[in-house]
Amino acid sequence: MACKTPELNYMFVDNTTDVPEALAEINRHSLLAVHCKGFKLGSRRSGELTLITVATQTKSFIFDVLTLGQCVFDDGLGAILEDKTKEKLMFNCRRDADNLFHQQKVQLTGVLDLQLLEFMFSKREVPKSEEKSRRSSRTGEVQLLKGFRQCIEMYVKDEVIIEVRLRCQRQVLGDSHVWKTRPLSENLKKYCCVDASALFTLYINLQQDGKDHSRLVIASDRYVDTFRCLPDITQGLCVFNPFLPLDIIPEAGDSFEFPEASTKCIGCLRLFPADEFPKAQLRNKQRFCRVCAEVKSIFSKAFGIDLITQGKTRFVQAKPRR
Repeated sequence: MACKTPELNYMFVDNTTDVPEALAEINRHSLLAVHCKGFKLGSRRSGELTLITVATQTKSFIFDVLTLGQCVFDDGLGAILEDKTKEKLMFNCRRDADNLFHQQKVQLTGVLDLQLLEFMFSKREVPKSEEKSRRSSRTGEVQLLKGFRQCIEMYVKDEVIIEVRLRCQRQVLGDSHVWKTRPLSENLKKYCCVDASALFTLYINLQQDGKDHSRLVIASDRYVDTFRCLPDITQGLCVFNPFLPLDIIPEAGDSFEFPEASTKCIGCLRLFPADEFPKAQLRNKQRFCRVCAEVKSIFSKAFGIDLITQGKTRFVQAKPRR
């Protein structure tokens, strides 16, 4: 099923006979946009990816994963998502990459994450007074990321995209099963289409003539692996939060190197240099990186309880971004 208007051009692929045509068209392009929808995506790997939109700059292809099943990945979509030579515009790719890897056995590569690009574009910097102090005391490096809707409103400013998203927002937020319901309404198909196509406009407005492209590639490679590299995201304090993870975006320069890391945070389970943690935490082995410490503090103030209860860590999840 296809729809074509001056603003929207998409093909809804829910039949195996349409898959080869869609994949052939996608394969002609080296720059794509990818956006996933589903039921409780990222929720302890118990969610379900039901739709994946892969867009070129002129057309979006909405693959009905719920109907097509694993065969759509085995028949060629998986190879496209794993092809590093095809750059894929995404926004906060971590949950999508985790679900694709652990449920569809697809290792997503070639991502250019626009949530990171927006952070680089806005040129938020660490306060100069903190540059040479111990990492654990440099709390100014814990910074918020902008969400997808906020970036669309700030940088895309497309009335059609904003109107389509507003029209469907109440339905999407009010029904957790909306992406599992079939047949899928035309409004929701348009919603998938504009979410993917908006990534191209966002990229054009943020890329600054490509001067930060190499940094973005390195940062996105680290970002895409943040969740999927964990054996079990229910273990430890696996936090879905609005802060930029530490040591994801390399400093500007020639080397793009990151500090040697060998000490694990018991929250996010990532490795950091030892001075990421206060000396007292290193002694008692209750090590929280600065991001997890900030989330822990916010959670404790908001709910009046500690994230550590009788030696067990709680799972914290922000509201879904979809």
